[in-house]
Amino acid sequence: MKHLKNQKSHAVRDGATPGMLLATAAGRFLRVNRAMCKMLGYEKNELLQCGVADVHPPESLPRVRKLFDAMARRRVRFGRNVPFLRKDKRLIFADVTALSVRYRDASCLLGFFQEAAWQRVFEETLNATAGTLRGLLENLPDVVVILDEQGRICFINHGVGQLTREALVGRAAIELVAPDFRETCLRMLPECLADGKLRTLEVQTTFGQWWLGRLVPLTNEKGGKRLMVIATEVTQQRAALETIKKERRLLRQMLDLHERERRLIAYEIHDGPAQQLAGALYRLQAFRKALERTPDDAWRSFAEATELLSLALKESRRLISGLRPPVLDELGVVAAIEYLMYELEKEFGVKIEFVHELHDFRLPAPLENAVFRIVQEATRNACRHSRSERIFVSVLRKDDHVVVDVRDWGIGFNTAAAKQKCFGLRGIRERARLLGGSVIIDSADGQGTHVSVTLPIPAKSDKQLAAE
Repeated sequence: MKHLKNQKSHAVRDGATPGMLLATAAGRFLRVNRAMCKMLGYEKNELLQCGVADVHPPESLPRVRKLFDAMARRRVRFGRNVPFLRKDKRLIFADVTALSVRYRDASCLLGFFQEAAWQRVFEETLNATAGTLRGLLENLPDVVVILDEQGRICFINHGVGQLTREALVGRAAIELVAPDFRETCLRMLPECLADGKLRTLEVQTTFGQWWLGRLVPLTNEKGGKRLMVIATEVTQQRAALETIKKERRLLRQMLDLHERERRLIAYEIHDGPAQQLAGALYRLQAFRKALERTPDDAWRSFAEATELLSLALKESRRLISGLRPPVLDELGVVAAIEYLMYELEKEFGVKIEFVHELHDFRLPAPLENAVFRIVQEATRNACRHSRSERIFVSVLRKDDHVVVDVRDWGIGFNTAAAKQKCFGLRGIRERARLLGGSVIIDSADGQGTHVSVTLPIPAKSDKQLAAE
C-alpha cells in the first residue's frame, strides 16, 4: 500500500463509521471524513484548516507528537486512549490505528479513530448521574450555591428574589446579603476555606428574606478550593419566633399590670375597710368594759363602732363595684357604665355625658367586662388628670364591632413620653389586644385627649349572645 490512489475507494469514505483523517508528516490535515468531523465537532472545511496541535489539549501535545512521529516511522500502528480536544473544548479519548501512505508523492499518515468504549459508557453514566443530581438540586426547597475563592457564584440551583439563575452566576454572592451582615460574611468565607471546618450563619438578604446558611468547604483533586452554601429560608420561622417573644413580653406586662392592681386593692383594703373594722373592734371592746361603770361612755363607743362598721361596709361595696359591679352581671354593660358615671360625677364633680347604641343588646361576658374596664380606666384617668370640666363617653355598635370613645378637653399629655409609664393606658391597650381589637390614643399638651377602642364582636346571633 504505497500510494493512496490504489486504496481510495475503501480507505477515505465520508460515510465510514470510524473517523478517518489524512495528515502530512508535519501534522497538517489533508482529508477528513464526516465521522471525524462529527467526533471533533467541526465542519469539514473548519477541520481542514487545523493541525495536530489544534485538536489535542496543550498538556498532552508532547505525548501526541511522540506517538505521531512513531506512527509516521512505522514503529507503532496503534494508540490507546489518545486525548482529543473538541471544538467546544470538551475532552474526549479515542483509539487510533495508523498507516503510513504516499499521497501526491509525499509521505503521509492515514489514521482511523474510534472513540474509546469506556468513555462512552462513562459519559452515559455521568450524564445520567448528572441528570439525577440536577433534578434533585432543582427540586430542593433549599438554595445550593457553589462559590469560588473570591466569593463569586459558580453554580446556583434556584433564582433568588427577582434574579434568575443565569443572572446570578458570575456575580459576587455578597451582593445578595444585606449591608449589616456583609462584614461577618466576608470574614467567615476565607476562614472556612482556610481551616476546612463547617460553619452556620443566619443573614438577611437584600430582598428582605432571612436565610440560615451552612457553609461547606470543598477541595478538588488539583487543590482548588470552593465553598458550597446550603441556604434554608427561615423568614416565617423567625417571624413566628419574634411573635412568640412579643407575646411573652406582653404577658409579662399584663402580669405586672395585674400585680399592680392587686397591690393597689390591698392598699385600699388596708387603708379603708381594714382600718375601719379594726376601729370598730376597739370601740366594741371598750363598750363591753365600760358598760357597767360608765354607761354613757359605753354607748358612745357603741355608736362609733356602728358608724365605723357602716363605713367599712360602704367602702367594701365601693371596692367590689370597682372590680366588677354586680349590676354588670345583672343588667349589662350599659347599666354598669351609667352607674360608674354617677359615682365618678359624685366623686370628682365633673360633668360626664354618656351615649350608647346597645339598647337591650348583651355582649359576651368577656367583651362586656373589657368594655366596662376600658371605660372605667379611661374615664377615671380623665377625671383625675385632665382638669377638664366635661367628659364625653360613647359606646356604639358598628356592624360586627363595638367602638368605645372617651374624650376630654383638658390639659392633654405627650403620648410618646407616657407610653411606657402610664399603667392605665397599657392596660387599655392590652385588653384590646387580647380581644383582637385596636386602640387609638390622640393627645397633645393643651389639646385634650381622645381614646378610641374598637373591639370585634364574636360571630354569634343576638339570641345566643343574650343567653350568655
